[in-house]
Amino acid sequence: MSEDFKKMDDGFIKNVGKKPRFDFEEEKQKILSHPKIKEIILNLKLDSSQISKGMHFLQKYYNYIVEKNVEPSWKLTLNDANLIDIDLSNEENFKKQKMFSNFWLTNITPLDADLEQYFFSNKPKPRKILQDATIAMAAFPNAISDTIAIITNLKTNKGLFLVDENFVNARKIFKYLLTLFGTKKNKSVAFIETNNLYTFYYNNSKDVDLINSINDYLMNVDYLFLDKFGIGTKPEWFLNHILTILIYREDKQKPVFMASPVDITNKNVSLMFNINTQTKNEGLEKLEKLLKNTINRTMIKFIAKSK
Repeated sequence: MSEDFKKMDDGFIKNVGKKPRFDFEEEKQKILSHPKIKEIILNLKLDSSQISKGMHFLQKYYNYIVEKNVEPSWKLTLNDANLIDIDLSNEENFKKQKMFSNFWLTNITPLDADLEQYFFSNKPKPRKILQDATIAMAAFPNAISDTIAIITNLKTNKGLFLVDENFVNARKIFKYLLTLFGTKKNKSVAFIETNNLYTFYYNNSKDVDLINSINDYLMNVDYLFLDKFGIGTKPEWFLNHILTILIYREDKQKPVFMASPVDITNKNVSLMFNINTQTKNEGLEKLEKLLKNTINRTMIKFIAKSK
């Protein structure tokens, strides 16, 4: 065997089972020469330092394209430090969590199971919400459809006052509206059953900071829904809370939506404890009247058709 051949043979034997040496510089140039990576560098106006520090992000993007033959839903962007970072805002789960943060005070009245499941699963938005609302609108005067269209197009600061003796149709309409505002319109919403709120106030009456915090949420949420209002009479302190919230929201042009089994704006309907006792209290009567007038002034009333 010649000496040269022996050297070649020895070299082959030594390298059997060894992986070829990874050439980082060659891989880097392959990544940077890819059209999509070049496009990112151009759009973000990256300099050599930014490219070097963010090479692992560029490689991640490159690998995704090569493996899946499609661009990822996430994007590359520059963070506050002016370095390459991943922007997940276009990821479906990220978008769902961001939308879920628009639903306030679910600790007082939880979201319906189907709506909550949408935010914490891969399921699409329940189409039944819109279908149910469309059917429910038929229980009210025809003008409600046009009014809801005006409201959802954000062309009015007024809310709805729906009188529905069993609440079913009013709730379906409200569920559609709060879902629309909280997701597609990207507005903050709070859906509160009135008795839940009353119980929360009552149980936490000694925690002034907590009550003030809840009131702040109720005053400043973009769209407030008060369901099942007018079930039984309530004490003065509770109606005072509600009136304060409604007047504040009227001043800030923030709509309120309310549902009741009876027309509580009717002068013959009492909202407050002991309002019709033999001993009249003018202060309480004025409070109730002011609350009713505020509801009439800030909401458009629809009464469900008689069956």
